[in-house]
Amino acid sequence: MKRMIRPRILLKVVCGAVLTMQAPGASSSETITPVLVGDITGTTLDKTIAVAEGTDKYKRLTYQPGWPLIVRQELVVASPGRTETRRTIVSFAHLTDMHITDAQSPARNPFARKSGIDYRTDFRNQGLLTLQVGEAMVRKINSLTEGPATGAPLSFAISTGDNGDGRQVNELKNYVALLDGGRIAANSSGQGYIGVQDDFVLAGRDDIYDQYWHPDRPPKGVPADRFKRDYDFPEYPGLLQAATTDFNATGLNVPWYSGNGNHDGTLVGYFRARAPQNQLYWNPIGTGNIPDLGSQLFLDLPAGMSISAFEGCLGLPTPECVAKVFSPDRVRRPVPANPDRAQYLTDDFLDLHFQSPPKPGPVGHGFTERNKKEKTLYYTFDIAPEIVGIMLDTVNVSGKDDGSIGSIQAKWLEDELRKNSSNYVATNGEVVSTGNADKLVVLFSHHNLLTMGNDTSLADDPDPVKILGDDLKNTILRYRNVVLWVNGHSHVNRIWSHKSFDTTKDLRSAFWEINTASHIDYPQQSRVIELADNGDGTLSIFATLLDHMAPPQASDGPFDVLDMAAISRELSVNDPDFFPTVQIGGPGDRNVELLIEKPF
Repeated sequence: MKRMIRPRILLKVVCGAVLTMQAPGASSSETITPVLVGDITGTTLDKTIAVAEGTDKYKRLTYQPGWPLIVRQELVVASPGRTETRRTIVSFAHLTDMHITDAQSPARNPFARKSGIDYRTDFRNQGLLTLQVGEAMVRKINSLTEGPATGAPLSFAISTGDNGDGRQVNELKNYVALLDGGRIAANSSGQGYIGVQDDFVLAGRDDIYDQYWHPDRPPKGVPADRFKRDYDFPEYPGLLQAATTDFNATGLNVPWYSGNGNHDGTLVGYFRARAPQNQLYWNPIGTGNIPDLGSQLFLDLPAGMSISAFEGCLGLPTPECVAKVFSPDRVRRPVPANPDRAQYLTDDFLDLHFQSPPKPGPVGHGFTERNKKEKTLYYTFDIAPEIVGIMLDTVNVSGKDDGSIGSIQAKWLEDELRKNSSNYVATNGEVVSTGNADKLVVLFSHHNLLTMGNDTSLADDPDPVKILGDDLKNTILRYRNVVLWVNGHSHVNRIWSHKSFDTTKDLRSAFWEINTASHIDYPQQSRVIELADNGDGTLSIFATLLDHMAPPQASDGPFDVLDMAAISRELSVNDPDFFPTVQIGGPGDRNVELLIEKPF
């Protein structure tokens, strides 16, 4: 179960982002106007989708004026003439936290949401529509002819993890098919939607029906569910059938790269994935091979078992606790079995990336034969002749949702940074020359620095000594060529600047960190990121948010893919346990030009 972000921390970040637009020493009255030479059509610079004015309890969305582009100068002051000598380096799309979800899977525990806010992601009203949102985002990226700031066409797209949600084979297959283009298996039951959002009502347990939003009208004699009753959620008759209709994905028209997130690398984003766990609990319940019971969807906690005891059994199943969880007396309903709901392991994750067709490419989507041999999920790739990308694997395989990297990976990272730097600062403060050619470096990962405090380490962890956020940031700042870190995980739009300055050696080092919101929670956005050399000793990094292709509101039906993506966005902004104003970020977290010194 994924522990979500902590709203109090994020509110502090929002305030900080808005107040730090100027560089030290820049006049507070000074206005630096950004100059964009690309087409802003289809981006949130042109128009965005936001809550309509005058809405009642249930919010509706509409097109609103575009968000401005904010010039952030915390690291260096922008020159007014920089656009006249500007040269584009690269333009690409950033997707993250797609959370492709098999919402019907019996391995999910939607009833846990009633147990508290920590469990709210076990059921989302819009969870059955993640495939349609993914398709709508692919169509949006394909519709862009050029980057809005520089006019350069997109070179590639990159996904920074939480590609699936439940670590199931069918979710991973659908994620790859969405980006490659292929047949999408939305009908995971084989019989249409069968789950907690259909019209199944258990005699004497109206409370089970009441927990979930149901797109259809309630059965005769059954009261409306709590979402309709307390929050005025509407009905969308026919949505369940439409959402479980297989379709052909468009596929990206640019190469795409992939990363590992905690929902890809741990069980339900939190628990250590081990073969014995899979065989004892996760695979039997997911695929429908529960001993003596077959395929069952459990609808409540086992009798007499607390939520914490249940969570403990999920994390470390034992024959004793699994016997309680699989008790024939537990509240349940039979559902169709699906062998593709099995949990995959690292080998499967890599193999599915290598099974893609030649186009859009590349082979392995960033992962290499070395990754397959060593069972690792971090790699480098060439972004442009003068810039290299480094994908980190920040998932802690020992468990929990927040991240870190191991010391083996940290050493690999420093080796890669040295290969692309003519000099760096050693841990003793001395400047070391390498003799290597300089390249700019962009880091990618699932977790951001604020969420890299997970030092959990079990005995069989292949990389047990954990490097946490502060130490990793200090390491990165010893290599001036790192200018940008792109990540996700928190389901919010945030941008931070990081810097160090050694006055004794006149050594300056800095980088920007760009965190992009998810596809499953509001605002369901991705970004176009563009790097440019201003020819004046500075670089500009442009980050522009994209709403997916769906309109603000759906038609009255029948529902096509974009209608369903629109309904998903609308449902997500109305989730009573989430914070839309926090998730969209402040003005300086949305559309920005980020200035930084060119390091060489």
